Amino acid sequence: LNPTRMVMVTAANAVAVIVFVLAGAIAWQQCLPMIAGAFAGGWSGAHLGRRLPAPIVWAITVVVALLTTIIFFARAYL
Repeated sequence: LNPTRMVMVTAANAVAVIVFVLAGAIAWQQCLPMIAGAFAGGWSGAHLGRRLPAPIVWAITVVVALLTTIIFFARAYL
């Protein structure tokens, strides 16, 4: 992403976090392990993504997105 877009995405996410915290809509007991997992996954994913060829990263991304979509659809409608 380009720097301007990164700033906009960061700002939007920061505002969302503030709104959810102020509204008391966060289950902290479940949130903290998710934060740790997100940091670990983001860090390791970035390093792995730099080492793998672009077509493999693209294929993994598409497969994960398709599987996630199928699972959410199945849970909602089947």
